[in-house]
Amino acid sequence: HVRETPEGMGAQRAGLLPGDQIIMIDGAHVDSLDADRIRALLRGDVGSEVKLTVVRGEEVLRLVVTRGQLRASQPLPPKEERIE
Repeated sequence: HVRETPEGMGAQRAGLLPGDQIIMIDGAHVDSLDADRIRALLRGDVGSEVKLTVVRGEEVLRLVVTRGQLRASQPLPPKEERIE
């Protein structure tokens, strides 16, 4: 399932939404793939495309995502601990 679609990134531009279920990546059924293979299929050269088949509610969508430059992840703020 799609967790997030960062603003301006390929997933958002292609129309993916949080909660969408990806069932196929470039014709390969996700159910038959392990996590490493899924990551490998989703990654690729900047500007290249990946074809996704997605379920959204009762609708099946076929979307093409153009891969973009990954953004550096922002560090998480430190957790606040309260001692009483």
